[in-house]
Amino acid sequence: MLGLSRVRERVAQAVLSFLRILLRSGTIKLIGWCTQDVAPGILYSGQAMKFVLYSKPGCHLCAGLEAKLRAVTLPLDLEVRDITTRPDWFQRYQYEVPVLCAEHQAATGTVEKPLPRLSPRAPQAQVEALIQAYS
Repeated sequence: MLGLSRVRERVAQAVLSFLRILLRSGTIKLIGWCTQDVAPGILYSGQAMKFVLYSKPGCHLCAGLEAKLRAVTLPLDLEVRDITTRPDWFQRYQYEVPVLCAEHQAATGTVEKPLPRLSPRAPQAQVEALIQAYS
């Protein structure tokens, strides 16, 4: 009978083998490495979606959301913008931070779409579900 650690090792090897096949066939594109404790070194694929977090210094809600976004296990490119550095950002978001936007490329250029506001008490799973829904 196999021990639990041996089973995990075999599953990880099987997943890696499968991902290598997909990678060689061009079905997926390598963009990074997963660093989770469950299976360190397993490849992840897909395009990293670009998100912009409008924030300001001293905002505990902004810091909390940024920490949850940095802990997301999905491919994610996060840019944090301090609204106090540009008058147009400050005018637009001074009473609404934190504001999370998904960035998309359109024929006319880059377009930002604000995402629904999350509760400060939203669990990590809800943050990941929101990111996945808009990726």
